[in-house]
Amino acid sequence: MSGLRAAIRFLTRLPAPDPGPQPPRRYAPWLPLAGALAGGVAASASVLAALLWTAPVQAAAAVLAGLWSTGGLHLDGLMDLADGLGSHRPAAEARRIMRDSRVGAMGAMAGAAALLVRFALLLAMPGPWRWRALIAAAAASRTAMVWGAARGPAAPAEGMGPAFIQSLGRRAPALALAAGLAITLLLAGGAGAVALLAALAVAEGLRAVAVKRLDGLTGDVLGAIAEVGEWAALAVLAARWPA
Repeated sequence: MSGLRAAIRFLTRLPAPDPGPQPPRRYAPWLPLAGALAGGVAASASVLAALLWTAPVQAAAAVLAGLWSTGGLHLDGLMDLADGLGSHRPAAEARRIMRDSRVGAMGAMAGAAALLVRFALLLAMPGPWRWRALIAAAAASRTAMVWGAARGPAAPAEGMGPAFIQSLGRRAPALALAAGLAITLLLAGGAGAVALLAALAVAEGLRAVAVKRLDGLTGDVLGAIAEVGEWAALAVLAARWPA
C-alpha cells in the first residue's frame, strides 16, 4: 500500500505514513482513490452541516472542507495558469510568471470563479446525491490529471510537474483510468461515466492549450486540469442526478 500512501501525500494534506521515495509509476494508479478520499472529506462536511443548516451552508461547508483537504493545491495551479496565459507573453516568460508566488488579477479572478462555480453546482444538487457527486467528481478529476500527464509533453522547465510527467510510464495511466471508472460507476452509475468523460475532455483541452502557449505541461497545468475537471464532472452530476 506504499503507492496509496504516496498518492495521498502527493495530492492531499490528509495524514498518511511516509512511504519513502516512490516513482510516479508506483503511485499514479492510486491518485483517483486519493482524490476520492479528499472528496470524502468534503462530502462528510456537507452531511454534517445538513444536521443543522440548509443547503447553502451545506454547499459552503463542502467547498471549505475540500480546500482544506488539498491545501488549495489544484486551485493554486489554476490561478497560476490564469496569470501565465493572461499575460499573453511568450512561453518562457509565461512560465516564469506562473512560478511567481504573487497572484495577479487574472489569477484572482480565476480563483474567485472557481469557488463560485463549485458552490453553485453543489447548491444545485439534492443533499442525498451531493455526497456521492463530491466523491465521484474528485476521483474523475484526478484520473483526468493522470491522463493529461500521460499525454504530455512536459514543458522545458524544472519542478515536480515535469518530473512527474517524464517518469509516469505507460501502465500507470491505464490503471488510473480503470480505477477512476470503477469509482465513478460505483457512486454515480452512468452519470458517473459521463462525468469522467467530461473531466477527460477538460484534460485534453487544457493540454492542447498548454502545448500551444507554454510549450508543454507543468505542475500548474496539472493542477488546473484537476480543478476544472472537477467542475466539469460536478456539472454533469448536477444536471443528471436521479429523481
